[in-house]
Amino acid sequence: MTTTRYARLTAWLIAAWFAISFTASALHLFVTPPGRPPLPILVAVLLPITLFTGWYLRSNKFRSYVLLLSPRIVTILHAWRIAGFVFLVLATYGILPRLFALPAGWGDITIGITAPFVAYTLATPSHRRVFIVWHLLGITDLVTAVSASLRDDTIRSLGIAREIRVIPNFLDCEEWQRRPAAALRREICGPHANARVLIHVSNFRPVKRVDAVLDVFLRVRERVDAVLAMVGDGPDREPLERRVEALGLRDRVRFAGEQHDLVAWLSAADLFLLPSAQESFGLAALEAMACELPVVAARVGGLPEAVEDGATGYLCALDAVDVMAARAIDLLTDEAHRVRIGRAGATRVRAHFCTEDIVPLYEQCYRELAGA
Repeated sequence: MTTTRYARLTAWLIAAWFAISFTASALHLFVTPPGRPPLPILVAVLLPITLFTGWYLRSNKFRSYVLLLSPRIVTILHAWRIAGFVFLVLATYGILPRLFALPAGWGDITIGITAPFVAYTLATPSHRRVFIVWHLLGITDLVTAVSASLRDDTIRSLGIAREIRVIPNFLDCEEWQRRPAAALRREICGPHANARVLIHVSNFRPVKRVDAVLDVFLRVRERVDAVLAMVGDGPDREPLERRVEALGLRDRVRFAGEQHDLVAWLSAADLFLLPSAQESFGLAALEAMACELPVVAARVGGLPEAVEDGATGYLCALDAVDVMAARAIDLLTDEAHRVRIGRAGATRVRAHFCTEDIVPLYEQCYRELAGA
């Protein structure tokens, strides 16, 4: 079947669905006795979705047709929902019986819920971008971002011309503060009782660059007696463990997996490493700062908005592993400097990123929307 014939058939199916729904409404077929599930409505709403899904899964030609659709055509096809909106308006003004609004209303709810999943499952990357922009512009009244970097990246990559309000991440500052953790520190250090403790916390995805964490640590060890705690889990953990094993560093690198009490682990360390390729904000860095840990990180994404370079930690070029190691060595060999930087980080968190400072910004957004 050619693309033209598929397009024509799709248009006829949409028209037939509206004709059937209109006729069923006129015949009061959507009336459901009290206490019974609205089966006729559910059939009317789910039948097109079921037919499409089955057709897509069983027909390679139809699947190819769907995936090759222009984003503009996909967007225009959704214009058929305008007919459903007209039904709703006419029913509201009493021009049509309210029964006519039921299929359109339920259909819009169903499509609103399923459209994002359809976009991500079926569409190409360029199509996904159109859907994201469409939904951001169409169904939201206010968009927030956790950093100016994320806001700017979103505007630049998605072409959004509306305001995006920056509200940073935050912490419960009563919970996130350094506390004694001598026993855990001894466990991390093992036989190296006097070693300095470097720590990294992440989900071990490629963007976190855990290999770079180890590279920095290897350079630090050339000058400082140190151990490394790797907290978290993810796809890059196993390859990194194999590398550590090959280097004979099992007694120096501790893979702790997921930990619920991160405050204890951060309190047991001396320095936090975060050489990520990208960070929307850098919540892990904020948590480390709250626990008085100096942060050595890549200057990417929203990290400069959390970490003050030279004041609460050090930000380095993404691939400057040697520079990151040098900064870490400077901190670990000058205890007074390390403590001063760590305390400055905790002070910054308490001044700008506590729950009581940030949550009211979200509350203000809700008040503005409620009063609009």
